[in-house]
Amino acid sequence: MFDENVSGDPTRRVQFHPEVDRLIQDQEVLEFEEIKDQMLQRVLDETTFEDAYPDEEEVDDVVPGPNSRPIVIFPTEDTFLGTEDQAILLKWHYRSGHVNARYLRTLAKHIPGMEELLRIPHRVKMPPCDACLRAKSKRPPLPKAKFKRATEKLFRLHTDMSGFIPCKSIDGAHYFLLFIDDLTNYKWVFLLAHKDGFITALDKPIVRVGGVPKVIRPWKIIRTDGAGEMCSKEAREFYEVYRIFQEICPPYQHWLNPRAENAIGEINVRARVLLAHANLPAKFWGFAVHFAVVLDNMFLPYKQGSDLSAYQMWHDKAPNGKMCKTFGCRAYVHRDKKLRGGRHNDVVATGI
Repeated sequence: MFDENVSGDPTRRVQFHPEVDRLIQDQEVLEFEEIKDQMLQRVLDETTFEDAYPDEEEVDDVVPGPNSRPIVIFPTEDTFLGTEDQAILLKWHYRSGHVNARYLRTLAKHIPGMEELLRIPHRVKMPPCDACLRAKSKRPPLPKAKFKRATEKLFRLHTDMSGFIPCKSIDGAHYFLLFIDDLTNYKWVFLLAHKDGFITALDKPIVRVGGVPKVIRPWKIIRTDGAGEMCSKEAREFYEVYRIFQEICPPYQHWLNPRAENAIGEINVRARVLLAHANLPAKFWGFAVHFAVVLDNMFLPYKQGSDLSAYQMWHDKAPNGKMCKTFGCRAYVHRDKKLRGGRHNDVVATGI
């Protein structure tokens, strides 16, 4: 809605209404006075007394005054009281596809037809845009989760599972499960066809001390999100058997499990890069994920500012760099005489 007493002063007070926004966006933008007149006429044509005064029951109780023209009230929308300069900013904000005011002032110096923006003082702020608030809304920055790092191996295990991958791997998997030791940042990854394989995969990285299966050293704490496969009855029974305490992140609070969440994203990116460089089809993503985890363990520092890798921290020895080859390169495997199929056949099998 508009104030009827409008003058030529650039600081005059104007009240915006969502209907004006529609008029401003027409192919032929009307002058400000024409927009005002059209809005007032539309208000007079479409507004009833009940719309203007919903709290009143009888028309006769209201005595009309000299400036008591009816106004449209939208109980679900807010109006904004601003100036003509702000109306100009909002007009070009709509025309440019909702670009912010700072960029609009910069563009006005180089684009003919936008000179009216140059006379607007920088202290004038653009009114809030309803479309931007609905489409560009972001939640506030999340607080950084602070956890005291473990001082020993096998103390806390971070785990998370990737989202569903539509392309089935050669092994028939649609997910990959990641485990991270808290102290060393050493990672294990397992390919799963279904989420139900979580417990089977969790049993594999449990350390058998000295190679003796009867002597088992599980982690003391496992940190997971609230996924059903990690909080199921079978999973709880597994934790009780191995005396593992489960730390569960609240729903929709995945930032409380940052180690696993960030590692999943980094491995996804590294696997895509490996597939692109090797020019391999998407069905090889399982090999790329395994290789990405191997590279992380061998070459990346286990924590920021350290010269030691996760492999060195976990195995207490340096990795052998000669064993690391380029992903997707040609490989030759020697074949036994019984497997060659003949005296003159190749003695090696070729692969990648």
